[in-house]
Amino acid sequence: MINERYLTQEDLLQRLEKSFVESGRCCKKIQPVLARPAVEGERVVTITSSGVETENFARADSFVIKNLTSAGEQYIVSRKTLEGRYGLQARRDERWSEYLPVGRIMAIVVNDSVLEALQMPSSFKIMASWGQLQKVCEGDILASPLPDNKEVYRIDRKEFDQTYQYVD
Repeated sequence: MINERYLTQEDLLQRLEKSFVESGRCCKKIQPVLARPAVEGERVVTITSSGVETENFARADSFVIKNLTSAGEQYIVSRKTLEGRYGLQARRDERWSEYLPVGRIMAIVVNDSVLEALQMPSSFKIMASWGQLQKVCEGDILASPLPDNKEVYRIDRKEFDQTYQYVD
């Protein structure tokens, strides 16, 4: 169902299925990240080069990821996500460890055809898989982790260009 204020994960997966098949490109993250255990209930606001993107609250067994981009954006992932998408490289200090990315995503650029498929204006919001709204703007990337393709999230274009590489 389309809500006037945002698209649900179900909406995104359904409406973008054709876009991911026709114009999606496989990408890998090439920039290491820093990670640390989160404190249960900790609030992390993700701020990219274009401003506040979303927020999330840590659950038990969550981790805070810090991307090594010019924005240094941070976000929360579960232990399962951390272990599935990153491999431990080295301990940085008493708080942070460095991880190398191992996962892949399918990525599409939010352009006119994607906006048409979503029936949304050039700036809109989605309900992220973690239950918080995430802002999306034309030019951004909508990503779905492979091989499952069971969620869609936004990556700011500038941070995408700093951290990902096309592999197809």
